[in-house]
Amino acid sequence: MVPLPGPGGITYEGSLEYVFRQARGFLKGELRELERRSPRYVLILEAIARGQNRWELIRDYLAFRGHNVPKSRLAELIRNLEKMSWIEADFSSGRKRYRLIDPVIERVLAER
Repeated sequence: MVPLPGPGGITYEGSLEYVFRQARGFLKGELRELERRSPRYVLILEAIARGQNRWELIRDYLAFRGHNVPKSRLAELIRNLEKMSWIEADFSSGRKRYRLIDPVIERVLAER
């Protein structure tokens, strides 16, 4: 641990956790707003955060959670999340995978 200057010997890790707590509160509000648009948006983000990051795996995750989504609708939801800058396509592995743009969002969603 690297102590940061300030009252009470605040540590780097303590400061980082404080930032995550603040971000978590903000993101929960953003996720509630996104969920109002469609609960499927948040489920897609959760799937990606939990490693279900290919189209088929996202579809299966939604089905497991009780949301059987037609292929065209799922494609539209994923495109919308890309347009809103929540996710992006990643081709580095040779297969199309999706990833969350912000690692803080990924951490918050993986903890849900």
